[in-house]
Amino acid sequence: VVRAVAADFRDFRSGAMSLQRQTADAANLEAYFQEERVPFPTPVFTFDPMGFSVAGGSVMENGRIRALFAYEGGGERMICEMYAGTTGDLTGATEVREYDGKLFFVYRMNDLTMVFWQDGPVVCVLVMGGDPERAITFARVKAGAA
Repeated sequence: VVRAVAADFRDFRSGAMSLQRQTADAANLEAYFQEERVPFPTPVFTFDPMGFSVAGGSVMENGRIRALFAYEGGGERMICEMYAGTTGDLTGATEVREYDGKLFFVYRMNDLTMVFWQDGPVVCVLVMGGDPERAITFARVKAGAA
């Protein structure tokens, strides 16, 4: 899953991936995930106060269904993905951090930082390039552990 998520981000960042639903409207994106029958709740988090807007999303399927949420801001791109599962299946994290009782599994691949955490029956992951601490901060905000 780590490699698949990294590939999704690289494709989105480079423009090689066309989002299945292009929208800046969080409610519209939530409706899209329901229309596509994603089998878990997919609330769309907005990062507007942090300078990133919703750009759209896609449903990814290769072994498991993943809801992909895309964001853009200041010339940068970021994605979040959710899938049914458990962080107990993750191995090889660069580091594991704990904030407010939540574990965050941090992976670094070249210029990418991927931060995974458990949210009920789903695993969430946030991916962005650049400063790893910034990616961790965004993940903590989304997870409610900032």
